[in-house]
Amino acid sequence: MTRQITLTIPDAVYDQVEQMAKASHRPITDVLVDTIGQITPALYVDADRPTMLREKAAFMAMHLELLEKYEGQFVAISQGQVVDHDQDVLTLVRRIDLDYPEQAVLVKQVVDQPDQDLHFRSPRFIRA
Repeated sequence: MTRQITLTIPDAVYDQVEQMAKASHRPITDVLVDTIGQITPALYVDADRPTMLREKAAFMAMHLELLEKYEGQFVAISQGQVVDHDQDVLTLVRRIDLDYPEQAVLVKQVVDQPDQDLHFRSPRFIRA
């Protein structure tokens, strides 16, 4: 799928792209699409990912303490601290959305094994 857009760029940038296109004997649009494709990550990475990784590390560091206090419940962790907890994840998430708008908050259930290994079987085709 492709989309057509109108793009306004400074003359200096256009001149550079035009020179690149002439040198490689390619249309300007192809040079622009390739350049944008090269600087765009193949997989989307959320801007809050580093924050969530820190909150997950805090959860793991506090796991034994959390297990004693909140086993089976869902906890909300912000800035390395438990800020709320509840048996019902939806109730907790609603409160977190109200109390911490625009902020990344980790919501995770406190269980014996905090991270589960997932195993996926790979299909095999067998000739009859």
